[in-house]
Amino acid sequence: LHGVQKYYDGRRIAYRAAPINRLDLPAQGLVFFAKNKKCEAALNRLFQEHRVRKRYLAATAAFAGVKPSYIIRSALEWQGRSKEALTYVRFCRERPGRFFFLVFPQSGRTHQIRRHFQEQVAPLLGDVRYGGAAPGNELWLLCFQYAFPHPVGGRTVRVRYLPEAWREAMGIDREIQSAS
Repeated sequence: LHGVQKYYDGRRIAYRAAPINRLDLPAQGLVFFAKNKKCEAALNRLFQEHRVRKRYLAATAAFAGVKPSYIIRSALEWQGRSKEALTYVRFCRERPGRFFFLVFPQSGRTHQIRRHFQEQVAPLLGDVRYGGAAPGNELWLLCFQYAFPHPVGGRTVRVRYLPEAWREAMGIDREIQSAS
């Protein structure tokens, strides 16, 4: 938040930085910020209407019996309230000692992906809360893409970011990744 506000101030964008969406702490990835009130209202509306498609990458330790895909539906409780949650998961690739998955959450419940992996797949690497990993390890959960209809004109906008550490861990060549 402070970094975005500093960016706004440096570019003379007269707007108070406020995130449009959130990520579970300590997940990594993309977060939207608006540059003006009109943009903020349009982005908030897209999220409220569930018109923003989110894609995550997740990593687990390698395990026996991995499936090519999972459909995980369950009621998740948070702060005394229970709500239905749906997550689609697709096996992506294997690297030494690790499995990587593409994750498509259909609802936005707190800790949804982490809990669904713990319950139905395998705990995420580095997930102290839901996987018993040692503190200090990084959580291997990354929101790497959003797709949504542009508020003016309706064409599909895709925002993607795949950090170098993830490219290296997944064995993705930079040229191949940028061409896709």
